[in-house]
Order: sequence, then structure tokens, then C-alpha cells
Amino acid sequence: MAPMKRPAKPHPELAGTISIAEAARCLRLPHKQVRHLLGTGKLNFVQIRGKFRIPKQEVTALARQAREDAKRQRARPPK
Repeated sequence: MAPMKRPAKPHPELAGTISIAEAARCLRLPHKQVRHLLGTGKLNFVQIRGKFRIPKQEVTALARQAREDAKRQRARPPK
């Protein structure tokens, strides 16, 4: 049996950021849609070692805004 490897320690540069795939799961959006949000500037990102990383607070703020917008849409009376 092969020896067990220890889990890698998170790199300090990546602290407070998540990947596009993780952001897509949090926002319940397709990967492509998250990349579109990055490209249009609606979601900020940093590039670390060639990888796009999104600050966690950006994702939580966007998710909160989307929930509030959805609540407003439901509360609006139909025309």
C-alpha cells in the first residue's frame, strides 16, 4: 500500500480567493456565465500564477445582490 500523503497547505497568495469553478457553484451559475461576468467587469478577479482567482467577498456581495433583486422582483405587483 502506498504511503498516505498529507494534504497540501493552502498557499498564502490564494488566501481569500476562490476559483472560477467554486464561484460558479456558490452563485449557482454555469462556468461560462462566471467567465462572462469577469470579462464584463461585473465581477473582479486577480490572476495568480496564470490562474484567475476571485475574492470571496466579491462572490458573496454578488450573491447577496442577486437575492435582493429576486426579492424585489417577487414583491413587485404584476402590471
